Amino acid sequence: TQWCPIGGPHDWENCVYAHTYRDWRRVPILGYTSHPCPRWTNSVTSGVSELMYSERCPYGIACPLAHGAKEQLYHPQFYKTS
Repeated sequence: TQWCPIGGPHDWENCVYAHTYRDWRRVPILGYTSHPCPRWTNSVTSGVSELMYSERCPYGIACPLAHGAKEQLYHPQFYKTS
């Protein structure tokens, strides 16, 4: 997913780009699985929305686990498997 290049207000619901850390997802080629990262999950459920990406998981983009629902849902091990 790419960060949204559209400057200014627009309809996020119908936009194909990422607007927040919850929208953004890594490329599966990096080698993460579809299993959820407990550190990422805890950071999201803690309610602190201003955390930087690197503060949510100490492994950052190199983490071998999925960061968020979109990385799980759209992972090749899960997405369109049935």
